Order: sequence, then C-alpha cells, then structure tokens
Amino acid sequence: MERLIEEIYEITKKMNQTIKLEDYQGYHLLLQDRQARMEEVDRQKAELLNFQPTKNLKLLLKEILDLDHEMKSLLEKSIQENQRSIQQVKRVKKFTKGYQPRIQQTNGVFFDRKK
Repeated sequence: MERLIEEIYEITKKMNQTIKLEDYQGYHLLLQDRQARMEEVDRQKAELLNFQPTKNLKLLLKEILDLDHEMKSLLEKSIQENQRSIQQVKRVKKFTKGYQPRIQQTNGVFFDRKK
C-alpha cells in the first residue's frame, strides 16, 4: 500500500506541473490514473482490519493534500480568468453588433408580410 501512495504522490506532483503549464488534457489523464490508484488503496485498506499508517505515510498524505490545495487554487484562478474572458467576448459581440448596419437588399424578390 505504501508503494501505491508513493505513486499517488508522484502523480500528484505531475498534475501540479501540468496545471502550471496549462495542459488540462494531460491533467485529466493524470487525474484518472491517480483515481484508479486511490481506489486500489481503498480496496486494500478495506481488506486490512486494523490499518495504522506509518509516519512516512502520514507525511506523504499531508504533502499530497498540500499539493491538492495548491492545484485547487490554481484551477479556481483559471476558471475565473476564463469566465472573465467569456464575458468580455460577449460584451464585444454585443457592442459590435449594434454598430453593424443592416444589409439592405437592393434587388431580388420581396415578400409582403401583411396578411
């Protein structure tokens, strides 16, 4: 089980690096890989009746938790930036739409709208 937790720690470090590089597809793949290992740890932990983590395990788990908190703040910051960008694009679209003249048809067929 300690080996799995060490692998989870290494994957978490890689996840943190991919977020800093804004490689969200790589992050997603690493997240899936880490989730599979976490499920395996849970399964092994359920098989052991009186599991007590060692000091080394506790330290690794604390470091994983710290990295998770850092990743969470980076992701929240990225989401806020993306939301601001979307709002800005919507505003620009609205403003430019108001300044574009309507195209008048100079020749062709016109239909009467009154009935």
